[in-house]
Amino acid sequence: EIVNLSGGDVMVIGGYSDATTFLDSTETFTPGADTWADTGVLNTARAGFGIVSAVGADIVVAGGVTTADVVLDSVELWNHLTDTWTTVNPMTTARAYAAAVIPNPAGVLPSPAQDTMWMIGGSTSATDLSSATTLDTVESYDIFSDTWTTNVEVLLNPRSNHVAQSLSTAAGVSTIFVGFGIADGSVK
Repeated sequence: EIVNLSGGDVMVIGGYSDATTFLDSTETFTPGADTWADTGVLNTARAGFGIVSAVGADIVVAGGVTTADVVLDSVELWNHLTDTWTTVNPMTTARAYAAAVIPNPAGVLPSPAQDTMWMIGGSTSATDLSSATTLDTVESYDIFSDTWTTNVEVLLNPRSNHVAQSLSTAAGVSTIFVGFGIADGSVK
């Protein structure tokens, strides 16, 4: 997975190098210097996770899948000041291939909106992406209080392998658009 950092750097996190080797490594690319640097090690090797760049340039990774196709509920926070990964409170539902977004990254709305991460949809299985395992639920994570809440609103269609984007409107309201997703083997 890839995330933009403040200052123009790019961080590559986890993933896998082949079908059975999941990675816990993280690396940062600095375009101006054309160099890669080690950025620490995740506590749990993972792929297919949600990722956001949070307020203060910290990174949050949530869920995903690891060796033996185990779907994770674990969450890790990268502190840009100490260059370390810390395990924080887990999600209420283990999920892989979910979309992650901070609804208000531009600061249009006052806190706590810009300090909250949403995990949208996903799958409870690493290999079976049928409707039986694809989620329509949304969880929100308050980064500062380290708490998860299952939202009352759910997606109209269960989704996995999809994207979400936060957009600020002229009215100052952030809107989440969810892209394509796979449920029942079809694109939604």
